[in-house]
Amino acid sequence: MTKLVTRFLLIPAVLFIAASVGRAAGPSAADALKLQPVHSGFSYDRPSEREIEKCSVAPYREGEVRGWMVRDAAGRTLRRFLDTNQDNKVDQWCYYHHGVEVYRDIDSDFNLKADQHRWLGTAGTRHGIDEDEDGTIDRWKWISAEEVSEEAVGAIAERSSARLRAILISNAELDELKITGRRRDEILEKRRRTLEGLASGASLPVPPGAKWIYFGAVRPGVVPAGSSAEIQRDLIVYEQAVAIFQVDGDQRELPLGTLIRTSSGWRLIELPLKASSRDDQVASSGGYFFQASLARPPAPTESLPQQDPAVQGLIKQLEEVDRHLASATTAEAQGKWQTRRADILEQLYRKVATDAERHNWIRQLADTIAAAVQSGQYSGGIEKLEKLAKEVAKEDVSLRAFVAFRLIAARYAKQLASKDADPAKVQEAWLKELSEFVRKFPKADDAPEAMLQLAVASEFNGKEREAIEWYERIVSGFAKAPQAAKATGAIRRIRSVGKRIGLRGRTVDGRSYSLENDRGHVVVLVYWATWCQPCVEELDQLKQLYARHGNRGLRVVTVSLDSDASEVRSFLAKKKYPFPTLFEEGGLESPLAREMGILTLPTTLLIDRQGTVVRRNLPASEVASEVRKLLEN
Repeated sequence: MTKLVTRFLLIPAVLFIAASVGRAAGPSAADALKLQPVHSGFSYDRPSEREIEKCSVAPYREGEVRGWMVRDAAGRTLRRFLDTNQDNKVDQWCYYHHGVEVYRDIDSDFNLKADQHRWLGTAGTRHGIDEDEDGTIDRWKWISAEEVSEEAVGAIAERSSARLRAILISNAELDELKITGRRRDEILEKRRRTLEGLASGASLPVPPGAKWIYFGAVRPGVVPAGSSAEIQRDLIVYEQAVAIFQVDGDQRELPLGTLIRTSSGWRLIELPLKASSRDDQVASSGGYFFQASLARPPAPTESLPQQDPAVQGLIKQLEEVDRHLASATTAEAQGKWQTRRADILEQLYRKVATDAERHNWIRQLADTIAAAVQSGQYSGGIEKLEKLAKEVAKEDVSLRAFVAFRLIAARYAKQLASKDADPAKVQEAWLKELSEFVRKFPKADDAPEAMLQLAVASEFNGKEREAIEWYERIVSGFAKAPQAAKATGAIRRIRSVGKRIGLRGRTVDGRSYSLENDRGHVVVLVYWATWCQPCVEELDQLKQLYARHGNRGLRVVTVSLDSDASEVRSFLAKKKYPFPTLFEEGGLESPLAREMGILTLPTTLLIDRQGTVVRRNLPASEVASEVRKLLEN
């Protein structure tokens, strides 16, 4: 649901907790646990009355962030209530499930009303904006394709125009994607008719009370820029996508048609609520971009078939297994349920009727086995993946590549974890497999990731020319892939010696910084993270080096690639490093990381008084001697 949950109860609870931030005593666990998240539809810990008696509340502080932490009898976190702007009022309400934060309400304008909502951890990736603070998401800052399908089912079941509007592509997003002319007009008309169809309420395909189950689609495709006059940039789209939902124990399908990826996640063009023409029906059930120029198939005359009862039963079993997995706390229990999950997925892909469904379940099976093997929870996983790879040998090339890549990753992880493993030989075999994968599947979705791993290995084995060749293959062949930005930055970093580089951003405490401001000084630039122990050791050494040479013209600048700014602030408050730390959300995927292609930590660059890079990838053991050389010049 997206509506506010008992707002009249929520506000007094928020005010109580907010007022308590500045008090020494703080709220009781019972009062703190009365608070409910603004949105629902996910699992979070809700102790019983007897369990609440054993819960505790303790002050919380990380740097300038203060608040209260609620823990259960075992010390596991249940809630965090945070004051991030030092006004003694809570502006973040964080909810946990089995010790993992799964949801957060955020008051970004500090008026005691949440205006942002984030699903985290095992609850998903959604980040919603509630501009008028009425408890309904007005737009999505990020949402995955799977979550769009869930929202679509929920919007129709609730007859919520606002919820549906948020996942339909907007005028601004069409501008961003540079879709113009007739194509733009068609999409806007489809959007209008979808909203009109929901408002009419007639013969809606999802009844009230429906429960979303899963998202089904074949791999996404690219509509290339210039394929028509109206398409001015590459578009990444899903066609023929469906949402599977459940009503009174029956599984049904909701055709989603086409989804388009924007900078804020995925959006729908339309939903089949009031299809008024044959073209509308084709677009809803088949595709819009890839079928638009093809001869139209006959219009469907029958409703979608019901799911096979055997398939329904297996999906129910899968849901039960996933619930057990979410609560499993030991490796033995996790391994047991991962094995059971793989068994059910194998049965599912053998029983479903269509290739699209079969391929979807096979991909889930390969992902499940590979993840379990890599975490040490599935002893027979390699054999399962090898068998699966043989079974799909004559299938679509994208499916073969998908399974093959996960087999490579799982095999590498298992061999590396072996007690008698020779890391050098294991890596050599792994790199050979990656090279063969790229040769065999040069256009696969996982090819850029394979190339990136090959590039990183080449670079750190001193084979820089070979590394650049791999990076350039990613940039030229997969310009829209996430790895392309990293590859571009890595090329820039490798070729940075003898050149000036631009670095600007904001420090973790909100001050602006530019490398230009330190022209005339010797600069040690370090990319690091709090969880990287070698990074921390290097920063401790740099603190001593700066104490000795700071008055001679040495400057140290660090870039944190952590994902949580509050953790960085807390760490720095304890360490008291006397140099600036830049931070930007995203960790190793942040713009600061991509700009120089940072792929391993720590990464240290040495810059002379003229602003020219002298060394890059400088080992910590050589920093002091190299700095002294530059200071003496």
